[in-house]
Amino acid sequence: MTRLVDVLLPQRGSREPLGVYGEVVSPAPPLDGDAAVRLLAERAVAVRPGFAVTPENAEVVAEVCRRPSSRPRAGCGRCP
Repeated sequence: MTRLVDVLLPQRGSREPLGVYGEVVSPAPPLDGDAAVRLLAERAVAVRPGFAVTPENAEVVAEVCRRPSSRPRAGCGRCP
């Protein structure tokens, strides 16, 4: 079954505005590596309590933070 959001909103990059009512676009500079990892960990804990960056997952977390397409849409409230 197709999710409603997939029908209503075409695929977009994380830096492209959606063009929906109430959206506010605020450019944000890229985060340095440590700040990006901290932000990812903070947002991950919000959706998966108990998540932590560990020696076992640190390399994968750092790789996710380096990908431009992985940068969350600032202020969306749903981004892990």
